[in-house]
Amino acid sequence: MAEEMDNTDQAENVSGSILELESSLPDAEPERIGFGKRLGALILDGIFTAISAGVIGYALKDLFVGLAPADPDLGEMGGLYVAITGAAGICAVLYGLIEGFTGASPGKMILAIKIGTENSMSANTNTLLTRYAIKTSASIVSLVGIILGVEILSSLSVVASVIITIGCFFALGAAKQALHDKIAHTAVYPEETIP
Repeated sequence: MAEEMDNTDQAENVSGSILELESSLPDAEPERIGFGKRLGALILDGIFTAISAGVIGYALKDLFVGLAPADPDLGEMGGLYVAITGAAGICAVLYGLIEGFTGASPGKMILAIKIGTENSMSANTNTLLTRYAIKTSASIVSLVGIILGVEILSSLSVVASVIITIGCFFALGAAKQALHDKIAHTAVYPEETIP
């Protein structure tokens, strides 16, 4: 009987030691954010960018009237079109840089999600800007084409846009990483899990 008690005590001690060991192990990697919440952040960001571009474009329309195509039917509307189009491009770049420097766009901030490294650590600015450049590579190629007057770059920007758009659906996979995340070695997590 005493021997059975000793075996029971030993089993409880071993069980207790295992529980202590398990509790001292680091927590498992936090759950990554998949496609749905990221799409929600993108929609919010699109709304904010459009509103910003509209307000800035309208405020600057008089400066751009001379740049509008010489169409008497358009009149002031041509200047407004040029101003809003230009403001949209500028706003999109500047707006995206918020994510490139902070790890979260305003849409991501509202939804409490943030970009981190693949191993759920805080991503440095170089990593975030690399991710941003990959994610917006189609726009970058298009802008370079416009500035240099090289039409082939417009075609390449369309190809890049298709690749990046399809790559966004990779976030539906088990790793929950879009193509730009895989290349930049990043992932999106709940904000509170990124140190």
